[in-house]
Amino acid sequence: MPTIHGASQLNTHLGLGLAAGGALFAIMFSVAIFWVPMGVAPSMNPLWIIVAWGTMLMCWGVFRMIAGPSRLDHFNGGTNAGS
Repeated sequence: MPTIHGASQLNTHLGLGLAAGGALFAIMFSVAIFWVPMGVAPSMNPLWIIVAWGTMLMCWGVFRMIAGPSRLDHFNGGTNAGS
């Protein structure tokens, strides 16, 4: 499947940035939850939502690395019109 500037294949590392970014968010905010003193109940902290988002982002990135390219990765916005 061609890409925008005539490259012959899509990037083989699809999802690597998602997995690394999600892991970074999850680790940073979970460290912030437990490092910053906030009382007796760290489980009530709203930063857990960001940890969950980071974990889901990391899971999606790992899935993209395993599954590989799809038709939605086409440079025409998910269609193969005009190729």
